[in-house]
Amino acid sequence: MASIKPILKRAHRWVLRLSWYLGGQKEHRRSGASVPPGGFISDKATVIFPKNIRLGENTMVLEGARLICAAKPPYLEPFGMIRIGSGCLIREGAMIITYGGSVEIGDDVTVNPYCVIQGNGGVKIGNACLIAPGVKIFSANHIFEDPTQPIRLQGESTKGVVIGNDVWIGADCVILDGVTIADGAVIAAGSVVNRDVPRRAVVAGAPAKIVKYRNTERASQ
Repeated sequence: MASIKPILKRAHRWVLRLSWYLGGQKEHRRSGASVPPGGFISDKATVIFPKNIRLGENTMVLEGARLICAAKPPYLEPFGMIRIGSGCLIREGAMIITYGGSVEIGDDVTVNPYCVIQGNGGVKIGNACLIAPGVKIFSANHIFEDPTQPIRLQGESTKGVVIGNDVWIGADCVILDGVTIADGAVIAAGSVVNRDVPRRAVVAGAPAKIVKYRNTERASQ
């Protein structure tokens, strides 16, 4: 049965692609954003400054999702880029906003409901990643060293976030600025990641710590 699933997935994508060529959705009515072959953008999704957004083939953006290429509200000018690869799924209520930076997502990535990805310092996500509901990815931090000034006036530091290929980020995790998560890592639900995660490590907790490596015994620390 497991060997049939990839075949069915490819067949489904070809059906979507064929329907696009035969008259399927070519443009998002609310924003004028171009819909790639085999792709879909719900009429109830929000796309702001679509000229700064690139979607790969067979990528779908579902109801309530928001793709925003701008700085702070009220989003009057385009600022930043969003690039999403092929075969991706941006699910209900997910929010991807550049805040003047960039968000780059590879192929075959699922961004599940009510995730928030903020691209201030740049966010790069590799291929075949699973991002569970409620995940928050922040690529900036407030500066707060000067106690004589309001924090909101001290600006931000922006280092960026890099997530490798085949990474699974569990529900309600928080990924903080400056973090790199290497290929094949697993982030347990509810974790707060404030340091780099090695290849194929399984981490958990707030702050997240290595509990084991995939296919190995429990870590000693």
